[in-house]
Amino acid sequence: MTHAPAAYALAGEVDASTAPFHLERLQAMIAKSPSDSVVVELDRTRMLDTTGLGMLINARKSASDAGKRLVLRGANHRLVRLMEIAGTYELFDWEP
Repeated sequence: MTHAPAAYALAGEVDASTAPFHLERLQAMIAKSPSDSVVVELDRTRMLDTTGLGMLINARKSASDAGKRLVLRGANHRLVRLMEIAGTYELFDWEP
């Protein structure tokens, strides 16, 4: 039986003050979801700094360790460009 991917929506600014909260929530979702993938919705994310980027990388590792995929969806051009510059774009699975 295939389960629909779990979805987590990031919104606003993801920085040093908010990233730990989001990582904790994402890791809990990854651990509990019966699906083989977790989708992170980025369409309402205005800003993601390097701490936020690190949070996504840590969440991706948690997903990988659990045998799951972390999929990023709805990223704006600035977020995609940040990940390309940082050399992390290729680490993630992407959906429009």
